[in-house]
Amino acid sequence: MSNIVTTTFEDLQSFTPEQEKSVDLWVNDHAELIESAASMRKSQIYLKVINQIPNQEWLSESFGGAGKSLAIVPLLRLLDCVYRGEWSSRVAYQVIGNEITCSVDFWAWLPHNDREIHRGGVASIPIMVDQIPNHLKSLDSDNAEEKERKRVARNTWAINVENKKPEALKTNLPACASMALKNAVRTIGILFGRNIGKKIVINPDEYNLIKTNDENEGVRALTRYLRDMFKKGTLSEEEILIGVPPDSRSFGREILQSFQKKSS
Repeated sequence: MSNIVTTTFEDLQSFTPEQEKSVDLWVNDHAELIESAASMRKSQIYLKVINQIPNQEWLSESFGGAGKSLAIVPLLRLLDCVYRGEWSSRVAYQVIGNEITCSVDFWAWLPHNDREIHRGGVASIPIMVDQIPNHLKSLDSDNAEEKERKRVARNTWAINVENKKPEALKTNLPACASMALKNAVRTIGILFGRNIGKKIVINPDEYNLIKTNDENEGVRALTRYLRDMFKKGTLSEEEILIGVPPDSRSFGREILQSFQKKSS
């Protein structure tokens, strides 16, 4: 049975003041654009905002070394900025063995039409326990029965509540809730981490998009890449442009818009 709980959202890693400044700059630069989405009732402006690529400084290592994710500090600031504070969440948790699992229900009100959107996310992390005794650390043994005995003993150690670190849940619960919130909102758009850790379906290098001496060949290669990406029909404009060199993105955007006009 899950328990509904009021908790803060925190990462296990700290977020530096320099990183916070980069979030402040983004918020200041985009506040007027977001307000225009609300005042002009334009969904296109809202979509443009949520499909921007997040800054690399906002990323942090995920728990357990499972790649990178958007740190919780910038994520909360971005949610406040994009939805003008009109969002909320509910956290439920459950302890299973030596792991804590969290589910988050997230909802927000769209700035351009006041409609409600809803997303859900789940996550789990191990509860921190004292260090495993030395005699159980190594599983190197030619004796299969001995290896199995140690494996069972290690698992038993990990789930024994007497070995839990003091106030472990005070740290683990906010961290797990943060992971669940990230998994919920990343489905909204690129800005909230949707593409972090994703593999590129088509490698832009195959299209030779790097600058060449032949400008016409460069344009043809860029056009082929954009056409193939556009035909997939599952990628947003910003997702497609990730694979385009920065100094060619404005031109690439014009080509994409021409494809969109022809298809409409």
